[in-house]
Amino acid sequence: MAITLVNPEGLPTVDAYHQVAIASGSRMVFVAGQVAWGADGGTVGESDLAAQVEQCYLNIATA
Repeated sequence: MAITLVNPEGLPTVDAYHQVAIASGSRMVFVAGQVAWGADGGTVGESDLAAQVEQCYLNIATA
């Protein structure tokens, strides 16, 4: 089974891991845990839980 590692545009690039891993053959997709970071790597919604949760879901949708 081949695995493709991806850092989608719109998500921050992290040196230690990739944001998404796609396993071909069975079409399994693994998404890294998402936090309230924008594409630039900065925290979105500092001290605003609702804004942080929204950013996490936007990151999952982007992935």
